[in-house]
This record gives sequence, C-alpha cells and structure tokens, in this order.
Amino acid sequence: MIRFDGISKTYPDGTTALNDVSFTIEEGEFFVLIGPSGSGKTTAMKLINRLIDPSSGSIYLDDRSIHDMTLKDLRGRIGYVLQQIALFPHMTIEENIRIVPDLKKWPNEKTEQRVTELMTMVGLDPSIYRKRMPKELSGGQQQRVGVIRALAGNPDIILMDEPFSALDPISREQLQKDIAKLQKEIKKTIVFVTHDMDEALALGERIAIMKDGSPVQVDTPEQLLNHPANAFVADFLGDRKTPWLDKVEQIWDRLERAKTENSVTHDSSVTLHEVYAVLKDENLDELPVRHGDEIRLISRDTILAHLEEAHIAQSGNGVKS
Repeated sequence: MIRFDGISKTYPDGTTALNDVSFTIEEGEFFVLIGPSGSGKTTAMKLINRLIDPSSGSIYLDDRSIHDMTLKDLRGRIGYVLQQIALFPHMTIEENIRIVPDLKKWPNEKTEQRVTELMTMVGLDPSIYRKRMPKELSGGQQQRVGVIRALAGNPDIILMDEPFSALDPISREQLQKDIAKLQKEIKKTIVFVTHDMDEALALGERIAIMKDGSPVQVDTPEQLLNHPANAFVADFLGDRKTPWLDKVEQIWDRLERAKTENSVTHDSSVTLHEVYAVLKDENLDELPVRHGDEIRLISRDTILAHLEEAHIAQSGNGVKS
C-alpha cells in the first residue's frame, strides 16, 4: 500500500507542483494518474521512488515512511518504465532484462528462468529474441522489453510514466491489452501516468484526475463516467467518454455468434464500459450478450478496437487528447 499524507512540492523557482495531496493506492491495484500538463501527475509519481523529495508531508509504503528507508531498499522494491524506451543499445535483449537480477546477485539459473518467463508473458519468443539487439526490434517490441525489464527483479511496485505515448496506435492498443493481461498474472501495484483518457479508463481500477497540483476526483472508471465530481472532471472526460458509453447493440454487427447456448446475464442495451468491467473483474476472455433472440460474444479486444477507432476519429475531428 502507498499512502500520500499531506504532500506538497514547491520548486526553487516558486512553482507549486503539488498542494497538500492525500490519497491511498491499495496493494495490487492498477492506479492511474491523469490530468492536463502541469497538473502534478508526473511529480506525484517521481516522489514515490524519491527521484525528487516533497517540500512537506510524507509518503508511506506499507505504513513505513519512505524517508526512513535507504534509497537502495526503496528502489529495490520499485520497477520504473519510462516513456523513452531507453534500452541499452550495446546489450542484447536478455542482457537488458537481467540488469536488476544481476545487481541483486541472483543465481544465474534463476535469472535465466526469469528472463524466459517474462519474455513468454509478453509474446516475445525467447528462442528468437533473447540474443537480439534492441535495434532489431520494433518500437512496440522494445517497449515490451522495457516493461518486463522493470519486472525482472520482482518488485512490489511498478511505476509507468506515459509508457505507450510515443507508439503508433496499433502498437499502443496491443500493449494496453498486454499490460492488462500481465497485471492479472503478476498482481503488482502499478502506478500509471497517462494523458489519454481512453487508456486510463481501459486500464485503471481507480483513476486520479489531477488539476493544479491536487486530485480533483479519485474514483473508479464507472464512477467517473456516471458521477463526475464537478464541471472540470466532466469537461476533462468530455467527448472521450462517448465510446465508453456506447451500447453493445451499436457494435452488434462486429460480434461473433455464440456457438452454444451460454448462460446470458447481459443484453445489448448495456454500455461497453459495463461489459468491459465484468470482463476485467472476472478475468473473462469473452461474454455472451443477447439482442432479441440472438446471442453473440463480446471480448475486451473488440471493445478496445472500437475505442481506438473512435479515438482516431475524434483526433481527426480536432478533439483534444
């Protein structure tokens, strides 16, 4: 558990980045920080592993102040994924992944098993990619390596600072799927900074919407969509929330017919976000839905593909992301 208790941060030039911030991130939670530029989201993340220190207040990790921990002990519990992929170009993929286990002096056999396990988790065949150099991989593949490098030392917490923002839409969508699947397997605490509301809604169990150095609303995606705390939150969600509130019946033609009479608990009048929440919470690949007398199957991949198409269309129409 990570607890912010009255955290403020003012830089030497007088800029206040955070102002009396208090919230808790639960163990194993996928927690997203989002907000306009300068809202304090990245500053909040950097405080967790003491890349910067607060001007006042305390941060607690499992009820122990992080300032009572050595940097080595603190950062040994935290993995960090940057926006810039930042793989070492002169090292193989395996060598990049095993940096932290080697620093921790793990036995070589344990480290090799960990590399194999993690590469397999993100769809990089170890027999093909293990000895390749970063320049031989696509941008999306390199970012997968960046993610699993942060996981290699088996940290309790993963910090992810806009990790997919530099990727093309197809790679970004695939990595969103990969990280959602990975989280279900590893069950780590993930703190994720993004500027993309669709990404936040797809990945976050709870989302903190930041403004002027303070969280305006910290809530589940469902609560944000249905009960925004104020006009700023409603405006920040803006047109981005539209595809999430589309009903299943609006994408009925792209759903596969069910081959068997599955137990159906939802009809096509529910929103995509309601269905997505069920799929995520119950760790299901697909869910049967009914439209009249017909039953079809909806999956997370289908929902995310629809959201990505809507996001691209909105961007083309000048909707700010």
